[in-house]
Amino acid sequence: MAITDAYQKRNFAETVHDCFGSAIHPILAFPDGLEAQSGFKYYSPADLNRLSRKAAAFLLSNGVPVRKSGDKPLKITIFAYGTIEWAACFYAIVQMGHTAVSLSSRLSEEYVQGLLAKSNADVLLHDRPVTMPSNLTNVHKVDMPTEQKLEALAEKSDSEVYCDYTTAIDPEDDVYYAHSSGSTSLPKLFPVSHREWLARMRHCEQIILPDERSWCASAMYNAVGLIQISLAVSKSVPVFFENDRVQFTVEGAVKFVQEARPDKIGITPWTLGMLATVPKGIEGLRHARRVEMFGAVCSDELGDKLVAEGVKLASLYATTESSAMAGSSSRPEGDDEWQWLSIIPPKKQHIEMRPLDGSEELWQLWCKPGCPEVLPTVKDKDGAFCTGDLFLKHPTKENRWKCVGRQDDHIKIYQKDRQSIINAIVYEQTIHRGNKDVVDEVVLFGQGRGSLGALVFAEDLPVGSHKRAEAEKRIWHTVQSEVNGKLPTPIDKNMIVFVDIKRTSLPQTGKFNIIRPQIYLKFQHLIDQAYDNQASEPTVNGKSSDATTNGNASEQKHDRPNGLHRTESCGSEHGAALTNGHTNGPSAKYVS
Repeated sequence: MAITDAYQKRNFAETVHDCFGSAIHPILAFPDGLEAQSGFKYYSPADLNRLSRKAAAFLLSNGVPVRKSGDKPLKITIFAYGTIEWAACFYAIVQMGHTAVSLSSRLSEEYVQGLLAKSNADVLLHDRPVTMPSNLTNVHKVDMPTEQKLEALAEKSDSEVYCDYTTAIDPEDDVYYAHSSGSTSLPKLFPVSHREWLARMRHCEQIILPDERSWCASAMYNAVGLIQISLAVSKSVPVFFENDRVQFTVEGAVKFVQEARPDKIGITPWTLGMLATVPKGIEGLRHARRVEMFGAVCSDELGDKLVAEGVKLASLYATTESSAMAGSSSRPEGDDEWQWLSIIPPKKQHIEMRPLDGSEELWQLWCKPGCPEVLPTVKDKDGAFCTGDLFLKHPTKENRWKCVGRQDDHIKIYQKDRQSIINAIVYEQTIHRGNKDVVDEVVLFGQGRGSLGALVFAEDLPVGSHKRAEAEKRIWHTVQSEVNGKLPTPIDKNMIVFVDIKRTSLPQTGKFNIIRPQIYLKFQHLIDQAYDNQASEPTVNGKSSDATTNGNASEQKHDRPNGLHRTESCGSEHGAALTNGHTNGPSAKYVS
């Protein structure tokens, strides 16, 4: 089948069925072994065709029927690690005529329960115990099969395990549900129809080339990963996925990229930062035709370093709600400004940059009515959609934009009659940059207050210990030398709050980014205590008493499970604040 025909079908089940067959070239690759980080096992269309049929047979034997013409699709929720078994079950669910509700394996049980109820799930396919409250007793639970269990099943024909795609599936039926990160409450669900998903694949084909051997540093239950396994069915070369069960290490990441030898790398700044710490990692990046970042904040410092080392670095701006919208991979030869984006050609006529109310420097990205790939559930009444991210306009180059973060990354503080809008990311990265060996995360606070403060998270730093004293000394030195007097608003010493807690216990998204609003909620008592202490011991311009606030802060018993990775923050001194709507210096970071 010609690659341009793959996504012209009536529904996605037809696409999968017609692309799979007896071909033996590899299209997916995973580390081979429960704990492996490299040493790949490759899967061809023929392998996936076989495994998908067996996954469908497994579901059928466990009480999940094949959809018949006139039946409604079942909503089958997948809550499991992103593995070959996940892929086989996804392909099977689609070809059985049902809807896959894709949940991040890092969601808390509370959120899983909430999304099962919110989606009216019929089936839960899971690889770990999930307690079902009384309102979910009708949800049919099925254990995720292992690859070995699938391979042991007898072969079944398509007609025995799959629906009739031409009569059972309507193009407007939902093929899958995605969800938001859930930064402030239960994640939002985004249903995607077969028609919408095929349209998204057609647009993605224009920026993800079929002949590129690629590494996708995103689990397949995330939007980027799901796009990759949906495009993989029509590719001629493999897509490589990490082992979602284990924590990636620097050594593991280096071996991965050395063995995979990808032409294109789609990567988060966390993994990029790991590879950049060792020469072999940089060498592996340099050999790729394209290294494209997505999903989190990356610093100018890290990006500029890699570009100087010969890495062909670019940024991709995309959202779950609207897919890819802007990138820097098409910039001219010799243009090293990897962080300045252009709207991608398929979206150019559908996207408008509008000034943010009250600001002469900040802009917002708006998808105009009729913009392709925007999910119907997020559109305004007139059909428009605003992503909520903030951008700066390039000072000299036309139609180039730099994303400086989301609106909730900006903190408004009030001092006398002056309002200052602070970019929290720049402060956090500046403090964390030189102290990664002693602290795990830094989160700025101060929304609506008269001064800034910082929560400093580190494990095994008990109050009174030598390690704690050393960490406090180093953080305060960094604040004195790199924040106060250099960034627009200072931080007083008694507004630095140390919290002894595991990084994995902090609220975080499936991409391992800290969820700022939930951090504030979880540690509100420590923030309030810091302001109470400041009120009793007033300080000015970063000068305070010698005692750094700690409040005997310790881990609270609200841990979120399955936080396997830590997010690497990378520093930059630029774009620190917007005061009365004006920038004080160059731009801040790119967020996707």
